[in-house]
Amino acid sequence: MKKKILSLLLAVVMALSLVPTSVLAAPDDLGQVHVVVENTTFTEPVNGKAPAWTGTLVDSWVKLTEKSTMMSCVVKALEAKGYTQTGAESNYISEINGLAAFDGGGQSGWMGTLNDWFANEGFGAFTVAAGKLEGGDEIRVMYTCAHGDDLGGSWGSSDNTVKALTFSAGELSPAFGKDTHSYTLKLAADVSSVVVTPTASNKNFQVRTSVGGTEYKRTAEIPVADGTVITVKCGDPAWPSMNDKPEKAEEYTITVEQAAPAAVKVTIRSQAAGSYLHAPQEVEVSALDAEKYGFTDALEGVTALDALVKAHELAFGDAFTKETAGEYLAVGSSGWISKIFGTDTYASGFYINGGYPNDGTPASYGGGYNGTMVTNTPLLSGDVVDFYVMSDDTTYSDYYT
Repeated sequence: MKKKILSLLLAVVMALSLVPTSVLAAPDDLGQVHVVVENTTFTEPVNGKAPAWTGTLVDSWVKLTEKSTMMSCVVKALEAKGYTQTGAESNYISEINGLAAFDGGGQSGWMGTLNDWFANEGFGAFTVAAGKLEGGDEIRVMYTCAHGDDLGGSWGSSDNTVKALTFSAGELSPAFGKDTHSYTLKLAADVSSVVVTPTASNKNFQVRTSVGGTEYKRTAEIPVADGTVITVKCGDPAWPSMNDKPEKAEEYTITVEQAAPAAVKVTIRSQAAGSYLHAPQEVEVSALDAEKYGFTDALEGVTALDALVKAHELAFGDAFTKETAGEYLAVGSSGWISKIFGTDTYASGFYINGGYPNDGTPASYGGGYNGTMVTNTPLLSGDVVDFYVMSDDTTYSDYYT
């Protein structure tokens, strides 16, 4: 009997050893939430009673666990600073560090938002376990003197517009107004992400920010590039709210317009007559490289023409100068190359990241998209640029020599 029990235990141990550790163990890092506790409404004595404190009491990040709730995070943030509270255990906070409900009048007390939304349930209902509390969320506990009206929440209003919209970088055009729904955000070339902070006209309605269907928290850095479209939506009827549902969401679109970089780092490879003309290598290419040698491109930023000029520098060294450039390279105003690497030929081409560059518009015949020329093909850091001269200058049957 003992042998059977030992055999069974051994089998269990062996079986468990085959289970991935990630299944057995809880996640190590569930992220953090931002917790703010503040009193910005009860700042002067009411009925002869002065507030116990004013301003921001807590502004900190709290690490999440599998058992975290909105309420437990608030308690943890307060305790970490040595502050007290009353009522969290019953899911209703009536006092924080000496500032209690009704101290500021008959409609005063503590209220809170999750991601700037007055939640439709108690703080205890929003849990990590239920997927209703996540890393990056913002919990804000605020003192009100008017049942939340002085904090931006109203049960009697159906206004689901956005009243304010700010960005961590860039210039919004036109200036934001809640009745204007389309904008351009102009960013410098070195900006790769922004934090978007929308404020609902009525915080009883949720407001969410997304790019291409992916939602981002109001604390998150949103990756952006030229052409990125950011969508801010408020009061979608499908989302929870304590108010009557509006007929439709108010939606705002912001298109990113980013300045072209003055220089990029790209890998350049050049081939002709069955061999490389220079060592393939990553180099910095300036938006003015083509112009230095008397060539003209069609864009403000770095183009394939700038890289082609750089390739000639790599191939010919000091022999390639502004005075001699025409002996090695000839590019027409339309972007056609008639001489490249010192060879008179139209049988040449270039790839960007292993493919023919195009402008994204469908070609009128033959399928595919309309290609671009060296003069109007933009480059970004990390691109790989291949220039080649075809060996078959009659039927152009080869892509690489």
